[in-house]
Amino acid sequence: MGDIRRLSVTTEAGTAICVAVEDGHKLHNAIAEGLSAGVPVVVSFAGVKRLTTAFLNVAFGQLYNEFPEEVVARLLSAGDMDRMTATLLQRVIERAKQYYKDAARHDAAAKSIIDGDKH
Repeated sequence: MGDIRRLSVTTEAGTAICVAVEDGHKLHNAIAEGLSAGVPVVVSFAGVKRLTTAFLNVAFGQLYNEFPEEVVARLLSAGDMDRMTATLLQRVIERAKQYYKDAARHDAAAKSIIDGDKH
């Protein structure tokens, strides 16, 4: 396990403007491939000019639905980011962990709110 997979957000997404869900999927797939292989993945945010939570939710958040939290914590790290990016990423990760621990309950609560608004 001497390998480390180093990923650049801008290279994987194909852009420095990381706002599109489709671009988040590209990064997610590269991360998931490394995690599936049991290889540590280091993600660099160097060169990212713009970033949205939608991008981060797809790229990072859904990992918590696909892999045990301990695996993600042990194998995935991110760097080369400013404080705002670090804060956004941390929020996305915390929300994803909470959501995927009990997705059915969260979905039911959201449906109840939406259905309640229809009356």
